[in-house]
Amino acid sequence: MKVDMDQVFKELDGKVIKDGGAELKLENLAVRALNAPSSKVGPDGRIIQIGAEEKIARFNLSRKVFSGGEVDLTTDECVLIKKCIDAAY
Repeated sequence: MKVDMDQVFKELDGKVIKDGGAELKLENLAVRALNAPSSKVGPDGRIIQIGAEEKIARFNLSRKVFSGGEVDLTTDECVLIKKCIDAAY
């Protein structure tokens, strides 16, 4: 599915959210979340460290997202981005 990573986040009043003077885009949030410290919550609620394969997958996906613009993502990639953003923010 094509996702526009250049989408800009706005306040409820419609003003663009700034991040260090620049517009805050979906690309910025996704890349930061994918590269955040590598842990996740297990089914029992405990924090567990992720393995090397998932770290590499997250890094490769962050490189893909970093290109900005319209990015072609699989359903699994979208789910991973959503989970990482949820955990990071």
